[in-house]
Amino acid sequence: MLQGVKNNTLIERLSAFIKSNLLFSLLVLIPWLFAAVYILLIKAPLYESNAKILIGKSESKISNSPLLGGYEPASENYLTRDYILSREILTKVEQHFPIKEHFQSKYGDLFSRLSSNSSQNAFLDYYRSKVSAVVDTETNEIVIKAKAFTPEASKKILDAIILQTREFVNQVSNTLFQKQYDFANLKLQHAKEKLFKSSKELIEWQNQNGVFDPKETAHVVSSAMAKLKSTLVEKQTELITYSSFMQPNSNKIVTLQSEIDALKTQIKHQSNILLGKAKEQSKLNKMMSDFEWIQLQSKFAQVEYQAAQEAFDAAESNLLKNQNIVIEIEPPNLPDEASSPQPFYDLMNILFILLILYVLAKMTILIVKEHID
Repeated sequence: MLQGVKNNTLIERLSAFIKSNLLFSLLVLIPWLFAAVYILLIKAPLYESNAKILIGKSESKISNSPLLGGYEPASENYLTRDYILSREILTKVEQHFPIKEHFQSKYGDLFSRLSSNSSQNAFLDYYRSKVSAVVDTETNEIVIKAKAFTPEASKKILDAIILQTREFVNQVSNTLFQKQYDFANLKLQHAKEKLFKSSKELIEWQNQNGVFDPKETAHVVSSAMAKLKSTLVEKQTELITYSSFMQPNSNKIVTLQSEIDALKTQIKHQSNILLGKAKEQSKLNKMMSDFEWIQLQSKFAQVEYQAAQEAFDAAESNLLKNQNIVIEIEPPNLPDEASSPQPFYDLMNILFILLILYVLAKMTILIVKEHID
């Protein structure tokens, strides 16, 4: 009975306070009490998983200091940050973890969970309210945070984000160098085919004509002619010498004359071969011309292949040197306690804001009264 009287007295005092301080009660007391009930009794806890990543080169050695080089400029970091908060990554994360289903689940309270009939834009805004990505300008690290209604979900969401970020960096940052590599590889394959074709044509020509090198053949013929002419001069000299004291029909003179005639015939025959007039080798000059052309094409194909090989090696080196990778400085953690709500901190902030509104409203009322008076 006594307890009931005390409760009635407390209610009466509270009612009297509200009536006597109506503005304060409406702007501060009642909203703060509703906020306290929600934060202390209703609001679902949120767990935050954190990670730090760095965009670096594949050839760079990882060290504790970013001053040692091998790190991407700020533009790469901000591009990656924007991607982490984009609609595209949200769609891909959804394929690895049912993030929308989790944010609409019973783990969240009526006010904090995502609406079941939310639009894509609303879903994206909700995702951005739970995921943050900040670039540290001093270390060039990207600090990523993901909040969820369970510790496991927050870590899985962050794992999926980093996985998609890694694929994004590999795809976008290396596109130019990959295209250069593919083009150089294509040119190298064409040069290989051209070199193989020219070498095959050269071998087929040699087999068809039975000559390895017409120039060598011509050189042999020329050497033989020079030797024959030298012998002819010697024989003619002997003939002149012997003719001065021997009869024209002597055996020596007749023999020398026969040898001279034979030498002249042989020289004429070799000249015909060299000049392309002999029946058995009538196309030697043409053969030399054809061979030089085929040989020139083969040499050109070799030079082209060497240039293509050098270009390919350079493109491959550039691809390896400039290949970007995502380095996990701090992998996603599994939170062991909720990051929010923080009852004391949250209620004090709400009270501070409500008091400011109350003061502004009170001042406005006083100014209006003074103006009326």
